[in-house]
Amino acid sequence: MTTHSYTFGPFSLDLSQEELSFQGSRISLHPRAFQVLQVLLEHHGQIVRRRELLDAVWGETSVQDENLTQCIYELRKVLEMEPSWGALIETIPKRGYRFCAEVQQHENSTSFAVTGICDQPAGAGRTIATTDSESGDYVRKLCNFGSACLNAGTTRELQSAAQCFARAVQIDPRKEIAWAGWAHCQALLGCSMLAALPPREAVAQASRGVTNALSIRPALPGAHATLAFIRWRYDWDWSGAEEEFRLAIELAPTDITTRLCYARYLVSSGRMKAAAIEIHNAAELSPTSSAMNIAQGWIACDRREYDRAVRELSAAIETNSCPSWARTLLSIVYIATGDYSRALVELRRAATTDNTSLTIGLTGMAFSLSGDRKTAIRLVKHLIEQSRIRYICPSSVALVYIGLQQPCDALTWLDKAIDLRAPSLVYLATNPLFNVLSSYPAFVRLRRHVFQCSKTNRGGMTKVTLESIRSREFRGV
Repeated sequence: MTTHSYTFGPFSLDLSQEELSFQGSRISLHPRAFQVLQVLLEHHGQIVRRRELLDAVWGETSVQDENLTQCIYELRKVLEMEPSWGALIETIPKRGYRFCAEVQQHENSTSFAVTGICDQPAGAGRTIATTDSESGDYVRKLCNFGSACLNAGTTRELQSAAQCFARAVQIDPRKEIAWAGWAHCQALLGCSMLAALPPREAVAQASRGVTNALSIRPALPGAHATLAFIRWRYDWDWSGAEEEFRLAIELAPTDITTRLCYARYLVSSGRMKAAAIEIHNAAELSPTSSAMNIAQGWIACDRREYDRAVRELSAAIETNSCPSWARTLLSIVYIATGDYSRALVELRRAATTDNTSLTIGLTGMAFSLSGDRKTAIRLVKHLIEQSRIRYICPSSVALVYIGLQQPCDALTWLDKAIDLRAPSLVYLATNPLFNVLSSYPAFVRLRRHVFQCSKTNRGGMTKVTLESIRSREFRGV
């Protein structure tokens, strides 16, 4: 049977294997996105109308235009990783799309030697057969693309970043920056407000990545910053987190991302003056960035300075370069101030990009507090049903029950959050949405557990200090 493949630039689309490859390495694509690309390649240079694409890919299934738009977005993100290549998929307003690059079609083509890339770099000793110059250039591009996706801050982008870093370490297992980037993706997917992975699973992977990165380069700032994040958000090892944050900052004093994360750590531990100093230090490095606005807005919310929180977060959102969870933070401010209609507007906008369990939980809370208990109950039932088949952060369920004025149910789910080590619990003392529970002894016990947790939860990571780094033969690193 004759098989076909298409090549364009460094990419190849193998129809028999249903694989898109970049210089021989498989790229993960959603099946619908693969089919959309196939149709565009079959008609390269021609305008393919949106209706034609919908009919060709989805057939008689009723779908909205947004499904096609999402596929085009995913394809552009993958195919246009190198700006110098230009736009491969051109949008023709009110008509459709056109694939612009030169395309070659092949018959009876053989498949590539590399037929699969793990989402996680398990056993990364297996390398892809390329020349040193080819692999080095490819790894650099993968790391650059992964870093760009990581900075976008959405679940989908983080997953794409993790795949890029995973492929990089598969090609070059000694690439410490790739190990650190992959570890950071895992930590964010499991220990941030995205809550896309079970924390225990994510931390196991992140710890492995940090260990490998530091075994290659003990003075790598990003690896220590990720380790600090894990110590704080998962281990609840407050002193251990502080040691790693300070080490990371000493190794990279101009890294504002680490400084801002350290400031949030300080706020969550109740050290507001120290946090203000760290924010000031970061502001001197980058006074006008959206990341600075988000951090200041987040901290202002925790300090109950709501007007300032709204100003800072709104300023970040207006730049159009901030992650969707900035809107989620703004919704928390609006809920805390009783402006539920504005909170729901921000949550709807956030959900269009990243509909996390926290977004759903806050939506249920806002509906319940605004008087729409029916919708809130429907949403909390949805979260509970979903928790039976995938990871749902238990504190998100607790938020809906707080809004429904069912404190016993809220405390039950917060207790589950303790068992699963939900990272949101580090904000029990500062998040204004938990205030209503502060008089309950069970809540006091939960909060004490988080803030007096021992160091026994560490994932076996060896403590590394700046002195120990200097004492070893890594002065040239």
